[in-house]
Amino acid sequence: MKIANPIYDIAFKYLMEDLNIAKGIIGRIINRKILEIDFKPTEYVTYIDFLDGKAGKTMRMDFRAIILNKAGEKQKVLIELQKSKKSLELKRFRNYLGDQYRRPDNIIIKRVNDKDVEELRKTKKH
Repeated sequence: MKIANPIYDIAFKYLMEDLNIAKGIIGRIINRKILEIDFKPTEYVTYIDFLDGKAGKTMRMDFRAIILNKAGEKQKVLIELQKSKKSLELKRFRNYLGDQYRRPDNIIIKRVNDKDVEELRKTKKH
């Protein structure tokens, strides 16, 4: 029997596209129970110049998940998995997070002006 080596991008990508495997691996990394996980269609392989002047390849995969937080409550989270031989600059990651937080489909709003959103929706219908 041959086993694919996940150090190679294509094998890693193949493994992580299996949502049960992704759920297990990511759950272990973040130390949380993952209730649901979706692979977002934003997998990137890019060639970049590292800080030491050398070029390299990095792979990113995005997931959206519902986890149980420490309080036992459901929480919607975005997970970006990066695979590279070298670490990337922090600025790129912060820009990515900012873009994701601006997308309405990635945000759950529970309260507005200290009022429950579901209650506000009910009062608007009447």
